[in-house]
Amino acid sequence: MPGRRYLAAICGCLVAAASGVAAEPAGTDDKPPAQEIEADFSATGSSRLTDSGGALVEHQSASFASVSFLERQPLGGASWYFDWGAQDENYEFGNSRSFAIDRLQDVAANFSLEYFVKSESVASFTISPGLYFQNHPGNSSWDAPVELVSGVPISDAVSGVLGGMDGRLYHHPLPIAGLVWTICPVVRLEAVYPNPALTVTCSPDLDAKLTGELVGGAFETDPNPVRTRVEYSGYRLGGSLAYKLGRRFELTGGGGCEVEREFDFYQESKRVDAARAPYLELSVIYR
Repeated sequence: MPGRRYLAAICGCLVAAASGVAAEPAGTDDKPPAQEIEADFSATGSSRLTDSGGALVEHQSASFASVSFLERQPLGGASWYFDWGAQDENYEFGNSRSFAIDRLQDVAANFSLEYFVKSESVASFTISPGLYFQNHPGNSSWDAPVELVSGVPISDAVSGVLGGMDGRLYHHPLPIAGLVWTICPVVRLEAVYPNPALTVTCSPDLDAKLTGELVGGAFETDPNPVRTRVEYSGYRLGGSLAYKLGRRFELTGGGGCEVEREFDFYQESKRVDAARAPYLELSVIYR
């Protein structure tokens, strides 16, 4: 896996949440939202899935749907916050033949400790205990992926980002590193692996983004004939528009090209990869 986790959740969202030591974009509030409910959906077109030798395994499409809830509580009235919540994520695969993976999913709790400067998180520690499985969870499908990310002040406009995430089912930890540069009050560059972004604030209610996004996670498969572990990842390059509907809702739509999709059965030294395919995505956030 090249690096959402090598996930879940997550997470594009993971880097953005911890990148804010630099000056904030215009139009943000002074405090983070006390509650967030988010629903996401994406669909990726069909493409060839081949093994490491180049032989055709499948023609496969993919879709993703998730719902998450987060409650944020201040600690002692300072800049520290404790978050708790839950997530339900589902990856569905439209296989034309008999590839062993038709679905990957997780049901997990989320617990975080965050440090905020105004409304932007500049350091966070997150643990997501839950079940990460194919169709039928078992005793061995539990995991508790951990993510630690912190901003590093460099100047008023530039900050560094350092961190990483790992879990019991992962083959390798995922590094998170890069620079965030607030070029001007309406333009922000997040040159951060694995989820870089260039954001332009078109108005107080509209943001435009060019992004790279790593999606996927580590899961326990169904018996076939025995359970094994698989790291699934997809990497996307695209753009999106985020529009605020009043004070509470934010609607985001976008699309682009999924340049890589990979299933790494590392315990079996087996890997399959998909060719490029277009994708569309939609998300709704209530704060």
